[in-house]
Amino acid sequence: MGRQITKYFNEDELRCKCGCGEMKFSDKAVGKLDNLRFWLDRPIVINSGYRCPKHNDEVSSTGLDGPHTVVDDDNITVDIRISDEDAHGLLKVIDYEVFTGVGIKQNGPHSSRFIHLDCLDEGPRPNVWSY
Repeated sequence: MGRQITKYFNEDELRCKCGCGEMKFSDKAVGKLDNLRFWLDRPIVINSGYRCPKHNDEVSSTGLDGPHTVVDDDNITVDIRISDEDAHGLLKVIDYEVFTGVGIKQNGPHSSRFIHLDCLDEGPRPNVWSY
């Protein structure tokens, strides 16, 4: 198990899932996720946190430089496995000034449902979208 980096999260939960071992989030960025977990008042399961550019290109249409690859002091990008009333609860406690990108996939099998959150401040893009 990876090193505990906040009250609620450890490195392994946020590192790239391809096996490269990279985890490039600042303490400030991870603190935003920790704060969200506090207000949700229930465990959060991270499907995907940081992705190295190669892995992101393999699993996402955003290619080598998608939101999961962005490294700066303010950004944390995660896909949270969540559905039904838990998803509704998460949407109620999100600080939309902190999490500027919210992608929602709540169709299909429960095991494939998630909510994407990021803190990017990039030009014109949707702030909320569905998959």
